[in-house]
Amino acid sequence: MDFFRAHQAIEITLPTYFIESTAPYNVDDSIAASATLPPGFADFDKYLKEVDPQEAIEGIAAALLKGTDPNLVVMVHGFNNPQPAVLGMYISAALAIERDPEIRTREGLVCVGYRWPSEKMGMPWRGTWNALPTLPTWTLYFGIGAFLVSIVYFRDHYRASNFGEPDLIHVIRVIDAEIRNQHEKSGKDGSPPRVQLSFIGHSMGGFVVTNAIRALSNVFGSGASKLNVYGAGSLGARPPEPKHEIGNVFDLKRFVLASPDIPAETLLSSRGNFLASALSRFDEAYLFSNEGDEVLRQISTLANYFVFPTKSRDHGFRLGNVEILSRNFGMIDVNGEDFLRVLRIGNRTLQELYDGLEKAMSSRHVTGGEVLEQAPLPKRFTYFDCTDYRDFDAPPDLDKPDVARKERALLTFAKWRKQHDPTAKLRWYSHLYLLMVYLFNHQKPNVHGGYFEGVLSQELIYRLACLGYDGTVRAYGSEALMGKACEQKQIRMLVSPMLWDSRKTDEVAPPEPVEEKTRPATQAAPQVPPRTAAPAGVVPDLVNKPIAEARETIAVMRRNLVGQGAPAAPGTEPQLLLLEITREAQGRSAGTVLEQTPAAGTPLARRTTIEVVVAK
Repeated sequence: MDFFRAHQAIEITLPTYFIESTAPYNVDDSIAASATLPPGFADFDKYLKEVDPQEAIEGIAAALLKGTDPNLVVMVHGFNNPQPAVLGMYISAALAIERDPEIRTREGLVCVGYRWPSEKMGMPWRGTWNALPTLPTWTLYFGIGAFLVSIVYFRDHYRASNFGEPDLIHVIRVIDAEIRNQHEKSGKDGSPPRVQLSFIGHSMGGFVVTNAIRALSNVFGSGASKLNVYGAGSLGARPPEPKHEIGNVFDLKRFVLASPDIPAETLLSSRGNFLASALSRFDEAYLFSNEGDEVLRQISTLANYFVFPTKSRDHGFRLGNVEILSRNFGMIDVNGEDFLRVLRIGNRTLQELYDGLEKAMSSRHVTGGEVLEQAPLPKRFTYFDCTDYRDFDAPPDLDKPDVARKERALLTFAKWRKQHDPTAKLRWYSHLYLLMVYLFNHQKPNVHGGYFEGVLSQELIYRLACLGYDGTVRAYGSEALMGKACEQKQIRMLVSPMLWDSRKTDEVAPPEPVEEKTRPATQAAPQVPPRTAAPAGVVPDLVNKPIAEARETIAVMRRNLVGQGAPAAPGTEPQLLLLEITREAQGRSAGTVLEQTPAAGTPLARRTTIEVVVAK
């Protein structure tokens, strides 16, 4: 019995393989899925060669052992992706990497696309109806469209959990064993070389990867002495320095998530959860998201409404809907204390969600014991907000240089709602319209998968996964040029404080991360009545000042006007935020503030976000 099928990419410089699980769509299916691509995907057929699965494993191991700096990058697709669409997606990824000399020439890099059994919306209707008990069939003549979408989601979730994850685990373990086996046969002394292992997870694929990493990790790697010493925030429940090694040869390096179908609360929960145990083991983590991803905002939240335990619709939004609250595009820096305040999911910022969960947790601790400190998971990510992203959906055709190309909005209609107000949101009818065009207009714009259509977004995803942050910065020439590339295509980028050590040597160092990553939950409960009045004062003039002086000016104002952590109800505390956008400026000293928004003299509101452009 063949549990896996494999293809090798041909006419591609880097060793590239596609491994797919042959688990069926239905447990009682009698016909296996065809390996032949349908006519609409015929153009991709010339890049694929079917190979024996074990031959693919041996080829992957051999290529990694040859490299001076071996690096295995595994890509995992998401919900609503049947086999032809997945193979097409992976071939497109291989071609995008092939076009990028910064990646193509990387010594020791091997790329693998992994497919688990996902199906297309509408595919299971006949079998689903036949399998349904009689009573529900009487009620489902109403809302059939929503039911179809949801049933595919639930079915995909089952297959991801019961087929996708264990099969991916087996693939990684077999590659690990084959590397060790080939090294021993070579007669070389010592242990086999360490191999970097990085993942790209799209949508439900991020869920598959995080659970697979949790299973691959050694659950007994840290001591368990007391029953209540537990959770993501407990030093007794996780090693002080997260262990990156798994298996015999692999070191977890980078994790790139695009529109992950993972609840936002997993970033904030101090209890143990699948994201915390996986994320802490990677050196770097990246999150590509957009406010208008209606597959997550509507379909996923609708399906998870039946299983996600909450009393409010402020909770249950997915990480793929994270947005950065800034008027500008490009690379953005913010004081570590305000990091969660400039990230919003649904109706609340991460800070508001965190404060609310923290207050609820404090109320539950009736024994009076110590409440564990919150784990700093949100600050592990570098965020790319692609809500207003505009780009070409294909590189220039060298055979047709005269053919004009036109940029288009790839994930939403790119209306730039935050141009004048960083807290502005898409209207309810915009969300409805985006959902309708996604379902009935051939996914134009592709609110859920447009990251893999745009030239820059693909370049960023694959460079970050294959080269890491430092390598990606070198590929663009500098951080400023990387930020400029994002600015030109209307992408907002917020860099993780965890990367500060690799950035502080720059001529304009970002704000230093605060020593205490987040507040202990015991400080969350308000001790005084909520304070909602706007602080008195006006926006200071920061133009032409060094950024260090501008930071100090804002810090003094915060202490004088906002107060030092004065307790208030979640979302009502006065806020004064400073966001820094770096840009190249010829003839200006590095670190000089070039412009600011809002203008000096503007009255402060309850929440005032001052954005400055800094020469770099």
